[in-house]
Amino acid sequence: MNITPGAPGNLQIATSNAPSNGGVSIQSVPPTSSGASAGLQPNDVITAIDGLPTPNIGTYYQVMNNYRVGATVPFTVQRGGQTITVQVTLEP
Repeated sequence: MNITPGAPGNLQIATSNAPSNGGVSIQSVPPTSSGASAGLQPNDVITAIDGLPTPNIGTYYQVMNNYRVGATVPFTVQRGGQTITVQVTLEP
């Protein structure tokens, strides 16, 4: 885990607990956000950040607090029955 000094970063995306299998469901992704630049899409389910499981929204925020603005972090995402990894650069 790479912890970068400074303010915690974020993706400017709306999230919620995934309805069944655990993870964090992406509700919306603003078109100019770093999440959109990384290729995240509504209905993607984030299952891990930098290899750390994100079974619910609380854990998602705990993990995100370890990363600062400007950090590039791998997100493991479920999309349409497939698992993909995207590199996301966090923004303020």
